Amino acid sequence: MLVFTFSKVATKADPPAALRTAHPAPPAELTYRDKVIGLTQEVTNPFRHLEKDDKEGFKTHVDNGRRVYYQNCFYCHGDDLDGEGHFAHGLNPPPANFQDPGIIPNYQESFFFWRISKGGPGLPPAAAPWDSAMPVWEDHLTEEEIWDVILFLSEYTGYRPRTFGEAEH
Repeated sequence: MLVFTFSKVATKADPPAALRTAHPAPPAELTYRDKVIGLTQEVTNPFRHLEKDDKEGFKTHVDNGRRVYYQNCFYCHGDDLDGEGHFAHGLNPPPANFQDPGIIPNYQESFFFWRISKGGPGLPPAAAPWDSAMPVWEDHLTEEEIWDVILFLSEYTGYRPRTFGEAEH
């Protein structure tokens, strides 16, 4: 009797009805505050070069990224950038865990710029049925603040985003 009852009330582990892409490819270009930004090979973080050219300037951008992250992002992505923020357990899919070595090193900085600026509503249909709860930060953060957050994510975790021209795995 117990087995029969359990089989009637147990949560089903059926796969999703349609195939989806967990991390869809970014579009070739996006419009950010009426400015068209191509997300092709020529687009890189405009402040990344400071890492070698102006260490103090680079540190200023990383510090700004840290400030912006802890004012806006840690509620979902967590204090330790591990996807375990206060709101994380109520979200499906869960927020990205930036400590996971399969996240930051597998994507270019332009991917992160797209995902931060456009949020869940900016996902293509291939990402359905689980649209992300990620807010559209384009309306709240400047372009520089988004690039700075991306620098902070990389510096905090120690993971480097993939650069164009690197071999695919």
